[in-house]
Amino acid sequence: MLTLSVVIPTRNEALWLPRTLGALANSKLPSEIIVVDNYSEDATRVIATTAGCSVLNGGLPAFARNFGMAASTGDIVLFLDADVVISADAITEAAAAISAGAGCVVFRHVPIGSRTASVAFRFLHHAAEILALINIHVGIGSALMVRRDCFAAIGGFNEDLTAGEDIDLILRISRIAKTTYQGNFPVYVSARRFRAENPIGYLCKVLLWTVLRIARIPLDIIPYSWPRYTAGTRNKEIAIEPHRKSDRPRRTPDI
Repeated sequence: MLTLSVVIPTRNEALWLPRTLGALANSKLPSEIIVVDNYSEDATRVIATTAGCSVLNGGLPAFARNFGMAASTGDIVLFLDADVVISADAITEAAAAISAGAGCVVFRHVPIGSRTASVAFRFLHHAAEILALINIHVGIGSALMVRRDCFAAIGGFNEDLTAGEDIDLILRISRIAKTTYQGNFPVYVSARRFRAENPIGYLCKVLLWTVLRIARIPLDIIPYSWPRYTAGTRNKEIAIEPHRKSDRPRRTPDI
């Protein structure tokens, strides 16, 4: 049976990380959770350590994910952002796809707390499905599962990229192994990025990064930023969080 590790890059995620770790606790599959922290100034490291995670010093997402992968032991690695809620069912189905021969599993993402974000994420998911029909595989990298040998074969995340490195990884793995889209059990992700910046601008940035990665142009143009999100943003999500043991939000996320 293949073993599963989880790698989570963080920076000042004390407000969101407990929710992510709480959801992971419902699955029996992860053998270890590795938090790769970019020198947080809040309680992120304390929360991770208290929850039994291994904590490493990190950096930007591409480096942090590569470093976490190198320290992990699982045959399969699930990369998660610290604002993601993933169910045990989603993990089980994705791991089964890897066990059946997939090199990479891309999840359907559902944002918590924003109709605008819901429309944007739905558009991105359907666009990825359409591109897959012509053998171009992309997706949102807030949650991404990969097989270790495929990850090693392509050299991992490109650390020269500060944005769109997840799209780049999916594209490169798909050239050597099957990429599966897991839509039966979505993962939920905070809509905080849509609250922090213009939603249309954010969507355009994602589309720009996608086009650049498909064209194999190793440029960022609009570099990645790692802002510090406020407690007010977190509080707006509390009433509409999905159940830890269910894939359904308590009510339609419409704030």
